[in-house]
Amino acid sequence: MADQLAIALFANRAFLVEGTTESAVFYGIGDRTSPGALEAAGISIVPVGSKTSIPLAHAILKSIGVPVYALFDADGGFEVRAKAKNKKQDDIDRERKNHAVENRRLMRYFGLPEEDFPPATISEVAAIFDDHLEAFLSANWDEWISACNIIETDAGINLAKNQLAYRTATLRSGGEVPEMLAQILVKVEGK
Repeated sequence: MADQLAIALFANRAFLVEGTTESAVFYGIGDRTSPGALEAAGISIVPVGSKTSIPLAHAILKSIGVPVYALFDADGGFEVRAKAKNKKQDDIDRERKNHAVENRRLMRYFGLPEEDFPPATISEVAAIFDDHLEAFLSANWDEWISACNIIETDAGINLAKNQLAYRTATLRSGGEVPEMLAQILVKVEGK
């Protein structure tokens, strides 16, 4: 997180996300307007590694006067994925508890009503995906999935969590950017 956070120290605005894929998709959305648009506006999208690191990064940036917005995953679909991977029920129960504790901790930090697994939310200080980015994109932006498939075929690679490919797919995707993503960027830009 320290390496990524250093860039945001000199930003006009910072956007904290869990990982590089969220960073790539949002930079890609900015590229749809004009390549490098967010960077040119002084917006730094900072992947902090996990939702547990968001409060510390947020507190540091806020304390030095950098306007900051955050996005995290509620991971509401973790159980389906865990069962698909044949995880034991005890492990699933432990994971459910960990997600619930972290979600509540983040919501408390941001002054939002606490829930174990909150719905998709856009507030003045943070946004929440009810599950995670890929689940959101799969459900809300068919053209993004198609662009990923084309890139995978053309490059002969698996795009899973590939930052450059996600940004490229976002830029090349047809259709409109899903409303939630557009609204999040409006908050990030301070509009």
